Amino acid sequence: MFFDRLLFSRHLESGEEIIFAVHKHWSSSYGVLFKAAFFGIVAPWILYGLFPPLFWYAVVWSVIGYLKFMHAAVDWYSDAFIFSSESVIHVEWNGFFHRSASRINYLDIEEASYVVQGFWGTIFNYGELGISTASNTVTLTHARNPQNAESILNRIKTERADKKRMSDSNKLKDLISDMVSSNI
Repeated sequence: MFFDRLLFSRHLESGEEIIFAVHKHWSSSYGVLFKAAFFGIVAPWILYGLFPPLFWYAVVWSVIGYLKFMHAAVDWYSDAFIFSSESVIHVEWNGFFHRSASRINYLDIEEASYVVQGFWGTIFNYGELGISTASNTVTLTHARNPQNAESILNRIKTERADKKRMSDSNKLKDLISDMVSSNI
C-alpha cells in the first residue's frame, strides 16, 4: 500500500483515499524483467570477470541495464485499477513521458466482470478484469486475483448505491415535510 500511495497519489483528489489497488500479475512482465536483469546487470559482470580490462564497459552496461530493469518494473506496477473512496481510477503508464488516467464513478458502473483463461492463468490466479459503463468498457489484462477485485468492487458499488439511496430518501422526506408544513 505504501508504493500505491507513492505512485498514485497524484491521481487522487483532496480527501480521497485508496481503498484497494489491482495491479498486473508479475508473470505478465516476467520475460522483460528477467532479460533486463540478466543481460543488463549480470552479463556485464560475467564479461568483466572474463576480461578485466572491460571494467568501464561493464559499469556503463550495468547502469543502462539497471535503468531498463527499473523502467520495466515501474511499467508493470503502474498499470492498475485504483479503487478510491470516490471512484475507480484506471491508470496506464506507457513510458516516462506518457501516462494516462481515467475516472469511473461507482454509480456509473453497470457491470464488473472477470475472465481467468488457460492453465497458467488458473495456476497463478490472474486474468482480465473489466468494468463496464453505459458508454464503454475498460479492461486490465493480466490482473492479479481478478475474482477478489471484482467482489471488492461490487461491494463498494453496493455501499455507494445504498448511501445514495439513503441520502435521496432523506432529501425526499425533508421535501415532503416542508410541503406539508407550508400547506397546513
